[in-house]
Amino acid sequence: MRKSFVLGLGMLLAGTVGAHAQFLVVRSAGPSAGRYATGTTIPANAVLALKPGDEVVVLDGKGTRSLKGPGNVLASGPSQATGLADSLSSLTRQTGRGMARIGAVRGTVISSIPSLYAIDVDGDGSYCVMNPSEVTLYRADSGGARSVTLTRASDNRTVTVNFAAGQSSVPWPAALAPGSAQAEVTATSNGQAHVLSIKPVAQPATLGDLTQTLAANACARQLGYLRRAAGTAEGTSGAQ
Repeated sequence: MRKSFVLGLGMLLAGTVGAHAQFLVVRSAGPSAGRYATGTTIPANAVLALKPGDEVVVLDGKGTRSLKGPGNVLASGPSQATGLADSLSSLTRQTGRGMARIGAVRGTVISSIPSLYAIDVDGDGSYCVMNPSEVTLYRADSGGARSVTLTRASDNRTVTVNFAAGQSSVPWPAALAPGSAQAEVTATSNGQAHVLSIKPVAQPATLGDLTQTLAANACARQLGYLRRAAGTAEGTSGAQ
């Protein structure tokens, strides 16, 4: 399944390099950060008016690149981009990096998730589901065994999932398989309850569609994951 996702997202990214190409902003810092906000898309032929201290990292069909000011910088100009294959691999595997908290996504500091399809049992909020068979449940602290009870609000259906000591991910239970409608599921463990809003969405046709779908449905952790996975880039700068 992960291989098919890599291939599918590879085609999605490849489709962004044509006449109507759009790049995804995965990190933005400096005086112009508000103008080129993380999670937005820009045309490939856009010229970014960057000020001293500005850095805008974009993801395109070739990988990620870092555009730095000062100067008028062409978004699709020459760069030392991280390879597309590496970017896609990062998007579909759990890295060995710590699950440190990342920066703000639309003003909210959120915890990391290890894959685009991971749902944090301790992370209240919305999760977009494109391929139900890929969905996993994740916990940041895998130190000991733990049971989590999931309750679906629409019918009070309850399922308990068990994490073994050292296990951070388990498959989403088939008994609560995401359907075609949004579902509210409460995850209860260790006396705490977290509400997970599961939102089935159509497979996006382009990279811009993917970003906009996640943003429109407030799937902030997945937007944050996309940003973190694609955020390491070689730098390039200069005036055009």
